[in-house]
Parts: sequence; structure tokens; C-alpha cells
Amino acid sequence: MSTVKILLLISILISSDVFAKDRLTNTYPIEVIEVKDGDTLKVRVHQWLDTWLTTNIRVYGVDTPEKGWRGKCAYEKELGIQATEFTRKFVQKGSFSITNISNDKFGGRLDADVIRDDGQSLSEALITNGYGYAYFGKSKKSWCQEN
Repeated sequence: MSTVKILLLISILISSDVFAKDRLTNTYPIEVIEVKDGDTLKVRVHQWLDTWLTTNIRVYGVDTPEKGWRGKCAYEKELGIQATEFTRKFVQKGSFSITNISNDKFGGRLDADVIRDDGQSLSEALITNGYGYAYFGKSKKSWCQEN
């Protein structure tokens, strides 16, 4: 990332009182580049004018099952694939923005609400359709206990 973009991002964050609160409540349009899994997206965030930032977003307020080697049982791995496909279809319809933004607890990505232009929240859609649990950073529920 160029020095100019880094300085621009820092000035935006400072001017938006992100340091006074835990979460940035401004709304930023995004373009989804890739669905990594049910609750993680690679996006381009439109900051202003022609300034875009590419980053990974963890969808705030939801935990979806893991797929592949991260899944703890066959049921979780299969449901993780289904959650990823659900998210992939969800982000194909409409335009999107992020709000309620903070640094993810693991670093390297942002934690944010992902909202479709019709007002539908991705986290709420995942939970309503059985692909996620409400999650706000504490201990996670197991996807393997029930099956």
C-alpha cells in the first residue's frame, strides 16, 4: 500500500473518532471480491472519491461452521461448505456496505456488519437460515455436539 493511502486511511480514522469508541459507525460501500467462508469476505472498501482499500472482513455478530481441516467433525465441515455457498449466493444479489467496524481480535482483517442495499444483514441471514450462531467474541458453540 502506498504511503499516501496509509496516511489517508489514518487521517480518516482519526477524524471519525474511532479512537474514542470500540467500533467505527460510518458506512462504507464495498465490492465483494471473494467469499472465503461463511463469515469471511475479501472486499474492496470505497473510502471516498476514487480511494479503495482491499481487505478481509469477518462478518460481525455471527459464527459459521468451519470447512476443510478447520472443521472438528464431518457435520461441521459439510455445514461449513453449505454456509460458504449461502454467503456466495447472498452477496450476488444487490450492492453492499459495511458499518460497525473494528479490528478483528486476531488482527489482519476487519470485523464489520455487512448490509445489503435492501437492509438485509448477512449475519442475520446466516443465523435465520441455520448457517450460523450469534457470536460476539466470547466462547464459540460446537457444531459437533448435536450430531
